Amino acid sequence: MRDPFEEPAQLAAVLGALDKTEVLVTYNGKSFDIPLLNTRFITNSEPPPLISQSHIDLLHLARRLWRDRLTSRTLGSIEENILALQRTEEDIPGWMVPTIYFDYIKSGDARPMKGVLYHNAMDILSLASLLNHISEILDDPHGGLVEEGIDLISIGKIYEDMGEIDAAAECFAQGLEYNLPTNIRKQAVFRWSIMEKRRSNYDQSIQLWRNAAENQEIYAYEELAKVYEHKLKDLSQALYWTELAISILDSSVFPRLERNLWMHKFEHRLNRLQRKANR
Repeated sequence: MRDPFEEPAQLAAVLGALDKTEVLVTYNGKSFDIPLLNTRFITNSEPPPLISQSHIDLLHLARRLWRDRLTSRTLGSIEENILALQRTEEDIPGWMVPTIYFDYIKSGDARPMKGVLYHNAMDILSLASLLNHISEILDDPHGGLVEEGIDLISIGKIYEDMGEIDAAAECFAQGLEYNLPTNIRKQAVFRWSIMEKRRSNYDQSIQLWRNAAENQEIYAYEELAKVYEHKLKDLSQALYWTELAISILDSSVFPRLERNLWMHKFEHRLNRLQRKANR
């Protein structure tokens, strides 16, 4: 707008564009752009048009996909680290846009606005590119576009939350073949093992729990004891994993509260198993 009095015309132009729109795609639009636009319509005594519109906010997907790998998920960071895009020197930081615009309103000198227009145009192009990239890697994470094991684990989590269990398992399996940070590896093994337990795939879950037990992940001992006692009816194996857990708790350095909680659970299980074995 060259002048704030032009806002009603600008909003009318926005409505015209929305008439042809089925889905909105934004980056942080749910928290910022859409509430701001709706407020401007209300201020101009118009009903807010963006209330029930279908909306894909790629910021939320970007966070889920890359928060374990990237320290920043700004659009600029995603451009550089995921899309391998580089802006020219024409670009300006987003935080400068309001200042430059209001200076233009006061002075009428539009020359500094060139950087604003370039910045906004690149945002839109990046958004289109990012939507395409995310669509492709979620459609086929094994097609070569995903080069980081940590990203495969993140995609597996998304598939799991969607109920696509086979696809999630495939992502977890492939992702664990990479050299992952220890905390990411532990989380992936835990999620995959519990996922397989829920669908009664005990061979796979037992293998994962055994691997976790080698790293003294205490939950794995409990899961092994439970599955051998209740599902496979193997009291000797249930006793073995319970007693092993107690010995590890006795010899390892655990926070006192955590150790006491686990010890109480395993001692209770041990007493029950011994009574069963003596019947």
